[in-house]
Amino acid sequence: MTGALLAIIAYLLNISIFGLMWMGIAAFMVMDMRVAPSLRQGMNRILGTISGAILGVILASVFNYQSLLISMLCFSLIGVISALIYLREKSIRLMAMTAAIVYLLIIANPDHQEFAWRIGMNRAFDNTLAIITAMITSILIFPVSSAEEINQQAHQWVEALIGICKILGDRLNHQTVHDLAPMIKRAEQTQKMMQMRLEEMAIERDVVKTKLNSVLQWIPLSQVSYFIIHLSKSEITVTNTLINEHKTELFNCVKIIISCLEAHTQPKLLDDFLQQYHQALTILNMHFSEIRQQKMIARMPTQEVKNFYHWLTNFQLIYRAMQGIFHGQ
Repeated sequence: MTGALLAIIAYLLNISIFGLMWMGIAAFMVMDMRVAPSLRQGMNRILGTISGAILGVILASVFNYQSLLISMLCFSLIGVISALIYLREKSIRLMAMTAAIVYLLIIANPDHQEFAWRIGMNRAFDNTLAIITAMITSILIFPVSSAEEINQQAHQWVEALIGICKILGDRLNHQTVHDLAPMIKRAEQTQKMMQMRLEEMAIERDVVKTKLNSVLQWIPLSQVSYFIIHLSKSEITVTNTLINEHKTELFNCVKIIISCLEAHTQPKLLDDFLQQYHQALTILNMHFSEIRQQKMIARMPTQEVKNFYHWLTNFQLIYRAMQGIFHGQ
């Protein structure tokens, strides 16, 4: 869509193929599925392009196309660009790169004095026009999500995670066997979309601070989601003697995780459930220590012990992420 718009604009304004090429490169560099980064990159590139064009024209005027100084300056510009390429501030990096490109274009065509200003203005105009077009397209296709929309989607996300945990609990009790794959896929897709929107809200400077805080509380939940999904995917078909022996303790942890997810917006309840979770993990760790002493798993761990340890490790990681949700309130 952006490319089509640029082609139409170039045709209407009678911009050359060379100018259209510059517009395409500029638009490509700032396009992003997240609106906030797209706007940020666009403003940085506009600033860098205009500053670089002015700097390139000034350099060409000062050195007045003298061959020795031109050669020295070209090599210096290459070194400067190589150094600035690692800078975090994109506007400075783009300014140096644009200045070098504009300057080299100017010295390659030293026909008359006005050419320097014209080429500098053309490059600044082409890039600015392309960037503004790209930013408008980004806003139209990927509108900025409000805090309310993100919160609403996050609640649906929590419900999906609770559903996965309930099925895990059923599996521990050898009850109804469900196919977790569709639910896991849906939860993964929601997680990726939520992370993208959370990053967008975190970078957006114009967002109201209170709304931003209400959205950022979901970031620790993305870690919980990752560990739950990872546990579910790896243990869908596992029938394990050790897990069967300790299914009561494991099922207790799953139930507490469900309670924590249901109470993630209520700090007092969440604190109580986290204490219960800590006690359940202590019991599991104690059992694992006994197994380790009996079976000498430090030297030769069996697959059953590895699977049991996998459950325990994921439960511990979920507990730490749950603590992040609590302390983030």
